[in-house]
Amino acid sequence: MKKSFFTTIIFLLSVTFVSVHAQNCSAPAAPSVNWSGCNKSGVNLYLANLAGANLSGANLYQTNLIDANLSDANLSGASVVQTYLQGASLTGANLTGAIMGVANLDNADLSNANLTGTDLLNASLPGANLSGANLSSTQLSGTNMSGAILTGATLTGAQVTSSNLAGANLAGANLSVLGIYDVYSSLYNSDLTGVNLSGADLTNVDLRNINISGADLTGAILTGVGSGGITGTPYALPTGWQLVNGYLVRMFTVTFDANGGTTPSPETISVIANATYGALASASRPCHTFNGWFTERIGGTEITSTSTVGITSNQTLYAQWTAATSNSTEPIVACGSYEWHGNTYTSSNNTATWTGTNAAGCDS
Repeated sequence: MKKSFFTTIIFLLSVTFVSVHAQNCSAPAAPSVNWSGCNKSGVNLYLANLAGANLSGANLYQTNLIDANLSDANLSGASVVQTYLQGASLTGANLTGAIMGVANLDNADLSNANLTGTDLLNASLPGANLSGANLSSTQLSGTNMSGAILTGATLTGAQVTSSNLAGANLAGANLSVLGIYDVYSSLYNSDLTGVNLSGADLTNVDLRNINISGADLTGAILTGVGSGGITGTPYALPTGWQLVNGYLVRMFTVTFDANGGTTPSPETISVIANATYGALASASRPCHTFNGWFTERIGGTEITSTSTVGITSNQTLYAQWTAATSNSTEPIVACGSYEWHGNTYTSSNNTATWTGTNAAGCDS
């Protein structure tokens, strides 16, 4: 008789329970609270501790978050329009895609925060700390960031039209492909030490009194910029631009073509946009009179030393000439007849014409 033995193997499963805060819009303000998608419009959260809170997609319109702690909080996609965040701590916070138009962030700490694609249109950020923050593709048009700290921040592709960054510290920031064009945009008195402005559109921006030590402006558009009082030696400037006595100036090369004459001296000069040309080259051509330097070989506009440089690219100037002719009258006093160039002349034959031979080098 066989006996069957059944061995029961018991598997002990170790289950780890992760505490996840479920959305609770009625929960009091507290660290790590989950208010995702909740309507907190107009609520007074002054000095509230919301560190690590989930506020993604929440409505915080005109909410009072002055001096609140929102470090490492998630506000992605949240509506933070006209919200009061003066002095608030948002270090390391996730604000990607948040709508923060006209929000007040004066002196707020946004260091290392992620604001990629955030809309900060006309927001107020004077004195705010944005060091190390990611502002890629962020809408910063019309914002006031005067005195803000943006050291090491990334602003690649950000729009900063009509913004005020006067006195801001952007040392080491990456502003490549930045759009900061507008007659009212200002970087006045800003520290741009080591800033990457490669490809940035700085059309009409006020760049007076800035420090560009080590700044990279390769390919930047500097049309109409205001300058003067600029200090530091940049890493690179756009092609054709130079820093002269604190001013960013567009330089062009003017090449002289003698147009049949001797080699001009000098053959090229450098000129500054909107300044005068200054001393031009000299050239000569045997048996010709120099008429001046012109923009075309024939015709064109004459350029003189006092002409204003209105070109937008390098230029060639051409010498124009007039062939020299010699007509002279030689009075002769004689009795009866006289000899001149081998011919005998009398009182009845007293008009003579003589054609000479051109000197060596002259046209025949």
